[in-house]
Amino acid sequence: MTNQLLFQSLALIYLVATLGESGMGKVLDYKGNLAYFKGQFKNSPLASTTGLLLPVITLMELASAGLAIAGLVQLWTSGEPQFGIWALCIGGLNFIALIFGLRMSKDYGGAAGVVPYLAVALIGLYGFLQLS
Repeated sequence: MTNQLLFQSLALIYLVATLGESGMGKVLDYKGNLAYFKGQFKNSPLASTTGLLLPVITLMELASAGLAIAGLVQLWTSGEPQFGIWALCIGGLNFIALIFGLRMSKDYGGAAGVVPYLAVALIGLYGFLQLS
């Protein structure tokens, strides 16, 4: 295994672990997550869109994780990076959306807690773009 393949694989495994678990958690406890989102955003400009935002975030998380799995298969079989790049782009956009939403609800600590996840996704994307 080359250093490039190891780096790229770890970036994608990270997305599967973080976003796959988060997306599946939202699917398995949709009502609980919806109640949490409604409470989180009740005093923010996003309050009226909570019912739309939760499915969008969930789909982004699951799409990123699914593309990361496809990206791992693609990397290990053909060495091509396309699915991995898409997984990291969608994952990064998901983290940005979460940061935006948390800041809009004035949960600055929560938003700051998402920044390391975004940083890992951006470093992974940079690695894909530089190493491929």
